[in-house]
Amino acid sequence: MATEFVQGGDLRHLMKSKKTFPEDAAKFIIANLILGLEFIHHNGILHRDIRPENILIASTGYLKICDFGLARIWTPENSTDSSGNPCYMAPEVLFKHNHTMTADYFSLGVIAHELMLGRKPYDVSTRDEYKEALKTQ
Repeated sequence: MATEFVQGGDLRHLMKSKKTFPEDAAKFIIANLILGLEFIHHNGILHRDIRPENILIASTGYLKICDFGLARIWTPENSTDSSGNPCYMAPEVLFKHNHTMTADYFSLGVIAHELMLGRKPYDVSTRDEYKEALKTQ
């Protein structure tokens, strides 16, 4: 993605200024996030709060994952760990099941959906609304 798309800030700010993104820009953003997640996951860390507000954009256009306040070292028994924004939360986290690094990739998928279609897959603001939306699927 060229710098004509961004001049720093966070991804949420950029997403508010553009309804949808051209395919090449969306691919660039998604690829950057995949590389960042691969790095932190390779080091055994679950971020648990991947969302546009926690993705900074350098003036070069490259992304940086930030806000590791909810991050944890991955353990197989982690069903009590249920943190993050419900709009970007994987169902297994929401329903307090054991989860892996795939929970962060679910959040990435929600961001990808939002980049391409201009809206989240589920328009909810609370965990209860999200649970209900998932039950109706």
